[in-house]
Amino acid sequence: MLRFGGILSIALIALWVWALTDVVLTDKTAFRRMNKLFWFVLVLFVPTLGAIGWLALGRPKNAGFSPGAKLTRPSFLAERAPGPRGIEDSVHWSASTAPSLPSDALVENAKPDFTEWEAEFEKRQSDVEDED
Repeated sequence: MLRFGGILSIALIALWVWALTDVVLTDKTAFRRMNKLFWFVLVLFVPTLGAIGWLALGRPKNAGFSPGAKLTRPSFLAERAPGPRGIEDSVHWSASTAPSLPSDALVENAKPDFTEWEAEFEKRQSDVEDED
């Protein structure tokens, strides 16, 4: 049977392993103070104080319980922002990347010429009327 000292030792080792794993799995841009290497070395070589310091000073404020977590609630409960619906809704879109409007000359050239089609249509219409 474990005594209080043994249970405390196991709890501190578990805290140390958890804090070390959390430091490794946390995104390097999410640290509150110092950088990832500093916290890794501190937690590795000063286990108890490093783990407590990581929890109090270095870990992201909104992090969940699991190591490396970024949200306080599971992802299936998190509100999801709708994705871009059109090119202009994308974060990569800007006025410089927007498609430019064609020049007036291109628009005029792109307009179809229906005169030949209309003449052919009129001819067919008159042929159909003559048959009746």
